[in-house]
Amino acid sequence: WNGFPATAWWPTLYPSHPLFTVVSRIVSVAGIAFAVVYMGLWLRRWRNSHGITRRLVTPIAIASAVACAAEIAELVAVLTWAGSHDLDPVYEIEAYLQIGVPLAFAVSVMRRRFARTRIVGLLLSLQGPARVPSITSALRSVFEDPRLEIVEWTSVPPVLLSPAARPASRVPEPPRSVGGRLCLPIRSSSGEQLAVVLADPSLSPHDDLVQAALTASSFALENARLDEALRAQLQEVRDSRRRIIEAGTAERRRLDRDLHDGTQQRLLGLKIMLATAEADIGDGAARA
Repeated sequence: WNGFPATAWWPTLYPSHPLFTVVSRIVSVAGIAFAVVYMGLWLRRWRNSHGITRRLVTPIAIASAVACAAEIAELVAVLTWAGSHDLDPVYEIEAYLQIGVPLAFAVSVMRRRFARTRIVGLLLSLQGPARVPSITSALRSVFEDPRLEIVEWTSVPPVLLSPAARPASRVPEPPRSVGGRLCLPIRSSSGEQLAVVLADPSLSPHDDLVQAALTASSFALENARLDEALRAQLQEVRDSRRRIIEAGTAERRRLDRDLHDGTQQRLLGLKIMLATAEADIGDGAARA
């Protein structure tokens, strides 16, 4: 009845051609409905996904949609065609298309692993004293979230916080989400909170990737803070050196002025007095 060769054998509890026809039609119609619903669920999940999740879901959604479309075509053909032996090409094409589903999962896994390499790229790109704008740009690229922002926890507008998340002092732990955005704290190696990343909630299932990126960002922020501290100390040393030089110059000017107005005038007056005395004295020994 399925159109296979006569040598094919199937275990059958109740061989009835009318019952077989009815059950086959029910199974075909139910299969079409299931395939449509399943394809719709995957497409809806893809449409509602963002960032990394969308990149991981895309190949599976495409492969599932193609496999479901092939399944629907096959079941429609079973309902409309008289001989099942005519469906061999359809079965063969469908089999090849269904192989794409596990391959899509493999691609998704490789994409997730590739995301780890992008974290390494983030570490390399943030070498040195990176600034907040460059870190923000790198995280937007890694998380594929153009709305991602890095802010200090104390600068998060209170209006975005729920009443329970508005402490008197902004030192306590930030909430899990702020204003519909995922709140990811960036901490230093000593546990000090450096900043907060406001990201898309779709990052929740990817804690390992998020933590790796936040660790890279914390290193960059700490390096930036150390660089700013060293620059401030260097500037302070330069200012101190300039003040010392200015003080030395002022002291030399004061000494020059004192010599010119004081000692030099006295020596000149003494010279004039000696010259006058020398002219008034007639005795050679006394003059000498």
